[in-house]
Amino acid sequence: MGNSLRIIVLALLAYCCVGTAVQAQEFPPVYVLTEEDDEEFRTCQVSNASIKATVESELSFNRVPFGTREQAVRGEALRAYIEVIPLVVSGECAVSHRISLGNYQRVVLSVTEKKIFAMVEICKKAGLLSGPSDKMQSSLNAVFRDFTSQCIAEYWKNSERGNR
Repeated sequence: MGNSLRIIVLALLAYCCVGTAVQAQEFPPVYVLTEEDDEEFRTCQVSNASIKATVESELSFNRVPFGTREQAVRGEALRAYIEVIPLVVSGECAVSHRISLGNYQRVVLSVTEKKIFAMVEICKKAGLLSGPSDKMQSSLNAVFRDFTSQCIAEYWKNSERGNR
């Protein structure tokens, strides 16, 4: 009786562990890319470095691993591209902003059957903020935190649909 019980317990543990490992999908690594700040950034008191840190913080909070530039170039990591364009208008700032999550890969155009190297975007979020420069950075950080969270959710939603 002791050996039979031991075998049943081991079999249940093996089933649970294998089942969990198969079900557990990991988010692919993500490389976060931004541009350089210019004079408009200083005037509007915004920084790509702060936005990048916000995006990386949200990725980390959601247990998304970080990728390197080399991994992104080789197609082994997704690329989160951050674009921020500040403009000074009548003494106030207007900031166009977007984030895209995806990677470059070979695709076949269904229209021509030609193979091309193209960006496949999983998620793209964009907007426009305006207001006083002293509040712009905190507003942008909040928007990019939300955008990043939405992109993570879209990845999971679309990958679940693809596995059916």
